Amino acid sequence: MRRITKIGAALAGAGVVMGMAVAPAEAATGSWKPTNWYTNVGASGSYTRTSTKTTVKGKLADYRKDGYTACVRFLFTEPGTTGLYWTAKIMTTSGYHYDGKATVNISVVTSRTGHMYVQECGRNIKTGKYSYGKGKRIF
Repeated sequence: MRRITKIGAALAGAGVVMGMAVAPAEAATGSWKPTNWYTNVGASGSYTRTSTKTTVKGKLADYRKDGYTACVRFLFTEPGTTGLYWTAKIMTTSGYHYDGKATVNISVVTSRTGHMYVQECGRNIKTGKYSYGKGKRIF
């Protein structure tokens, strides 16, 4: 770890000597919340985006038993690549989709830093099919 720090400091110093401006990578932070499409699903949180990764944290809530597992889906994009979907849903400790009142913490880290979209969704307990709300661009 110390070696990496020393090399980074040496490179930063070399940039200044050669006349290049070396600025530290600044992280963009913000909050996210999908369009409120389903009355029994709630999701919100924050994100941090650097030049190399996007970190998303938040909460997902199901407000009542209604035949659907609450979920939230993210789409991360990067120019020149296909989009990467990630879905967070409420599960039991034994691996079953949960239908009832509950709140869980969610977290994901990805190397995609282009754009982030979010949308509420629900998974039908009987059929296993997902239904999705309207997507919202966060950045």
